[in-house]
This record gives sequence, structure tokens and C-alpha cells, in this order.
Amino acid sequence: MTNTNPIDEICQIESNDSLHEHGGAHGNKGNDFARFWLINELISLQKNGISDYLYLLEYVQDIARFDVEDKPSSVILYQLKKKDNSTWTHSNLTGITSKKLSIDQKLPIPKLLSSVLSFKELNASAEFVSNARFSVKLATENASTSLDYLPLSDMCTQHKAIIETDIATLHNIGIEAVPMNKVALRHAAIEVDDMRNHIIGIAYMFLKEISLEHAGQAESFVDALFVKLASASRHTSKCLTWNELVTKRGYGKKQFEKDLMALKALPDQHNQRIKLLEELREIFKWHVRDVLKIEIALNELLTTKLSTGSIQMYKFNSVQLDTINAKALEYKWSVEKEFNEVLDFLSKELPDETISKIQALTIYLMVDAWTNQIYA
Repeated sequence: MTNTNPIDEICQIESNDSLHEHGGAHGNKGNDFARFWLINELISLQKNGISDYLYLLEYVQDIARFDVEDKPSSVILYQLKKKDNSTWTHSNLTGITSKKLSIDQKLPIPKLLSSVLSFKELNASAEFVSNARFSVKLATENASTSLDYLPLSDMCTQHKAIIETDIATLHNIGIEAVPMNKVALRHAAIEVDDMRNHIIGIAYMFLKEISLEHAGQAESFVDALFVKLASASRHTSKCLTWNELVTKRGYGKKQFEKDLMALKALPDQHNQRIKLLEELREIFKWHVRDVLKIEIALNELLTTKLSTGSIQMYKFNSVQLDTINAKALEYKWSVEKEFNEVLDFLSKELPDETISKIQALTIYLMVDAWTNQIYA
């Protein structure tokens, strides 16, 4: 491959089917793991003040991170794999066993090393990311299962030598050119059975730091990001130019900050709920003591949301509620009609709750739905 500059190289690699691994995730949960992991990464980069970056989905491996959007000079390739109830070993990472002292080119570590070697103009590195731990022999006596980040160069001498020799032979290069120090194993502490709520909790704490009044919108923020990333990852057809790659499969610093600004532009949900309460008081001519009960219940809901990130103590059919919300939007229901419809639904779903708590929950969920409709 002959390259004249990094952008040309990026496009040439994009056009080479042999250098790509589309659809490597394990079904829906595997795809979800990659997207929720990326949302966590975006939040982490923002908290750490990283000035620029661009992620491309489904580029070479599952995700690629370039140092800048305009004229990148480096790239990190990520292969992400979800694994249940077990660890990663030399066998399932490289193909090396006690009886087979050679690598399997189809397994993660050989693939990542080959991917890094495909770049000549860009400074390339790679990480294999998983929720599971790594049980591999190290050059030291440290336990690999306790490490969150493990460069291949830290592996035991025997296994490292096998990998280096086989990769050098495969690519017709010297052993010293095998980039063992540029590929690493990385543990991601994500609860795979509850990924969405896990990341919503992280987003909630992040938003609480930068914009307390919008922390309660962590759920809609995460859901909106997830949809955007899912859409980008579905554009697996070949892109001919860097601009096309960025447009179809890219998500970077500028876009993340734009989405944050859009979230901050939304009205304070709690103030909107108090305004809605006042409007409903006028409509239904509620007594001041009843309004006070509802306001106390609303404050309890807000306190629970701020402390736990959710109001999951109330169990109701969310799909049916979404249907009511969609009808209210489509048919432009009045506030009075929407309130009555949601109130009637919740009264049947939560027969043991007091009327004031159901009224407060109705107001809470109405504003939540309105905000989600604006942000989406």
C-alpha cells in the first residue's frame, strides 16, 4: 500500500475489505455494549478536558478514535467483546495452548496487531475492551485478573515470543517491528445485564457536576446519544472520502458539546412541573391543602431522582404510558385531557398509592415526556 498522507491512508484502508471486521459484536447485547461503552468514553473525555477527538464506528475494528477531526495523525482501534461469567485467556485471545504453540489469525490479539501494522502514515495503536477480566501469564508475578489495562508487551516471555514470531512471519517483518507495546487489553467495568441504567447513572453524576438543574435528564441524554451511535454504526457501506466517513459514521468532540448545549437549553424540569401544577390548580380549582400535598410529593420524587438517578419504586407499564404520550403529541391534547388520561392510567396501575402521590407522579411524567419529545 502506497500512501501520500494520513487522510489518503485512512480512505485506502476503508476500501480494503481484508482489513475490516464488520459485525464483530455478539448480537444485540454485544452491539449495546459497544455503544454504551462509547457513551461512557465520551463523558470521560469531556470530564478530562480532552480538546479534540473523532470516533468512527465500524472502521477497521468496532470503533476507531482519531486524535482530531480535521487532520488526524493518530488512531486507536477498539475491538469490543462482551463476555458472560468467564475470563479471557491465551487460548481465546491468541489461539495458543499447551498443545498448540502458534497463533490463530482470526482471534482478537492477532487481528489487532495486524490492524495496527496496516497503518504506515498514522501512529496507530489498539485496545481489546471487554467487561470480562483477563487471565493471562505475565512477565512479572502480578495477577493479570486484577489489572484494568494490560499491554501485550507485559505478557510472559514464552507467549510474547510466539506471538511476535508468528506475526513477523505473517507480515514479512522483523520481530522488533511487531507492535506489542501498541496493543493492550482493557477491562471495562460495565454491568452488562443492566448497561443502560449503569451508564445513565454515570451520565447523571456528570450532568450533576456541570448543570445540576439538568441532571434529571440523564436518561433522555443517554437514550438520544445511543440512538445517534446506533444509526452511525449501521452505515457499513464503503465510504470514498474522509468527509463521507465523518458524516456517516463519525461522532466527535464538536458534536458531543453541541448535544450538551442542546440539553442545557432545555427548561429546568422541576420549575416546569411547578408551573404545570399551578396551571392544573386553576383548571381543577384544587384546594390549597391538596396543592401542598402534591407539591410535597413532587419534591419527594425530585429528591429520589437526584439521589438514585431514577424513580423505579413506581412499577407501571411504561409501554402503555409511551402510547398515551404519543397520542397526546399526535392529537395535540389539551393539558387537562392529557393529565386526566395519564392520571386514570396510573390510578389503575398503582391502586395502593394516595391520590396526591399519583397526581404528583402524573405531573412528573408529563413534563418528562414533553422534555424527551423536545430533545429527541
